[in-house]
Amino acid sequence: MTARYPFVLARYPDPTVSEFSIRNRLREAWCRAHIRREGLEPPLRPDGTRDQQAYLSLLDEVSVTGAALSRVNRRAKRYMACYERRHEVSQLPSKIAEVIEPARHGVRLIQLPSEARADEIAAELHADYPGLGPCNEFVWHAMRQSWRSGEPGLRLPPVLLVGAPGIGKSHWARRLATLIGVPSTEIDAAGENASFSVAGCQRGWGNAGPGRPVELVLREQVGNVLIVVDEIEKAVPARGTSGGTYNLTDGMLPFLEPATSARWSCPYVRLPMDMSWINWVMTANGLQGLSAPFLSRCRIIELPPPSIDQLAAFTRRAGRKRGLSDDMIELSIEAMTRCFGQERRPNLRTALRLLDNAVMMAARPLLH
Repeated sequence: MTARYPFVLARYPDPTVSEFSIRNRLREAWCRAHIRREGLEPPLRPDGTRDQQAYLSLLDEVSVTGAALSRVNRRAKRYMACYERRHEVSQLPSKIAEVIEPARHGVRLIQLPSEARADEIAAELHADYPGLGPCNEFVWHAMRQSWRSGEPGLRLPPVLLVGAPGIGKSHWARRLATLIGVPSTEIDAAGENASFSVAGCQRGWGNAGPGRPVELVLREQVGNVLIVVDEIEKAVPARGTSGGTYNLTDGMLPFLEPATSARWSCPYVRLPMDMSWINWVMTANGLQGLSAPFLSRCRIIELPPPSIDQLAAFTRRAGRKRGLSDDMIELSIEAMTRCFGQERRPNLRTALRLLDNAVMMAARPLLH
């Protein structure tokens, strides 16, 4: 199910309105007035109507005087200037106007077809990620609540997944976006340039441009996209040449608050945008370094490391999807079990790495 809503909160000009079209309309109005003043109108027909063809021919024969043409041109110019002042998008540079042109008629919102679909998605997530039970339960209730609220699109509360590396937090978020059917993108907080990757950069900078969320919405024309911010606690603040500090989590605060995200001003486009439909999933290995204002805006879910039984179930399911035989899958599980309890505890990355090795071994030619 899809609906549309205005993403860029500004008025777009009508592309058919131009100074040339206004000048033609004013010139025609002068000609009609001249015909009435001079009494040159064609006589009425017996049924009381006027011969439109004869009237149009008469309009073509009327020549506008030089003084009248000057007045027409001046009025067309003033009218066009007033029209542009009333439509904010027309005042933007052409390069910026092209960026937001895809949102002229609004963007789509994607909603689940039924409440039962929320149950199906939760079941698939639990089957694929049994060790992330708190995440599965959270998104299950959030999807059902969004459907029951009657909103035109699926909207999830901002969530922060906290757990050890390699337990599948980012993989779970990407799988969630696929099952819901919304576009998604991943921001690596450890490698992105401070808050610019989310909020964008003001015009005048060498790397000026909109943020990744705005780019994704405009490219896909979907408002409730899913943004995954990975390892957010590792974001390093950047310092500008003027001494200002730009922090990723501080830049995200307006997006996580419903009151401010509904009318957020893009620093690059310099127009308000409704970012309240964007779904945010953040991941972290710990809460150290994250500010209290940021944490207060998120639903925090702390995840324990997966047990050996959960890793074995994941390995069997992923191995069958890759077409591995049962013997190769069980060998992978046995190798993983042997290192369980050692200093480096196995996780989902360990399971996937073992399955990759099993696929390579299965593809080797037989030696005679």
